[in-house]
Amino acid sequence: MFCTVSFYMFYAFFVQDFYPGFDVSLFFSLYISVKLIFALAIFISYSLQFYVPMQIMWPSLRERISNERWQLPLEYVFRAFLIMFTFTMAAVIPDLGLFIALVGAASSSTLALIFPPILDMISFYKQKSLLRLLKNLFILIFGLFVFVSGTAVSIKEIINTLFL
Repeated sequence: MFCTVSFYMFYAFFVQDFYPGFDVSLFFSLYISVKLIFALAIFISYSLQFYVPMQIMWPSLRERISNERWQLPLEYVFRAFLIMFTFTMAAVIPDLGLFIALVGAASSSTLALIFPPILDMISFYKQKSLLRLLKNLFILIFGLFVFVSGTAVSIKEIINTLFL
């Protein structure tokens, strides 16, 4: 580590003044190799990220396949379709950050502010408390407001960026 930092400091102070293009040629090959290794790591591990969604979606689809011989090949086709769909969406969408904001606005408000009071009201329906009901209704109304406003702002930003 010390040698690397020392080399970089020496280069930054002395060599850069004499050979201004030296860093581009030296570090460009390192940059390309790191980029290729990163792409390879994503390529290898990307299908592992679909383990949980596949465990959720595939059993209901498997029930519709009558021939047992076709279940495994169709599972591979479905996995490949999901991977290609996500890659296609990432390539087609010009500003992915806007869509990430849309999904975040919709899902985080739902998971954090809408579902918990509903589950609390369902779980403790026998314990009739006006204070608990008012608290849950307040959180639920606030969650719906955050959901609608966040989603609307995200959709407005998407429309403004893509179409205007």
